[in-house]
Amino acid sequence: MDEFGPLSLQPFRGKGWFQQRRPNRLRATYTRPHGVRHLLAALDLKTNKLYGHASKTKKHEDILRFFNVLRRRFHRSEKLYIILDNFSPHHHKKVKAWADENNVELIFTPTYASWLNRIECHFATS
Repeated sequence: MDEFGPLSLQPFRGKGWFQQRRPNRLRATYTRPHGVRHLLAALDLKTNKLYGHASKTKKHEDILRFFNVLRRRFHRSEKLYIILDNFSPHHHKKVKAWADENNVELIFTPTYASWLNRIECHFATS
């Protein structure tokens, strides 16, 4: 499981068959009235499926909401192993309590070694 963001739509000059003019464009640093979004995603290594959830923030409440979605995808008797980096919301006491109650084991990557998590390559720039 990992987070990606903030995601922000930025305007880019387009191409087309229409007549070329100088369209009015917004600067890349324009005010974002609706804010930005963060992508929370998890990779199921058994089926090679990527599950994602868009969120306005990356707080522990958002992490728990996404974990609940993941937990519902698998039978309760099946233990889930979730590999995480050392982002502070992952270490929140409510997240750890939820994991104990829901047959989930949280596995943290070593500091500065988040590249060990196989989902990282899905967030790399190409």
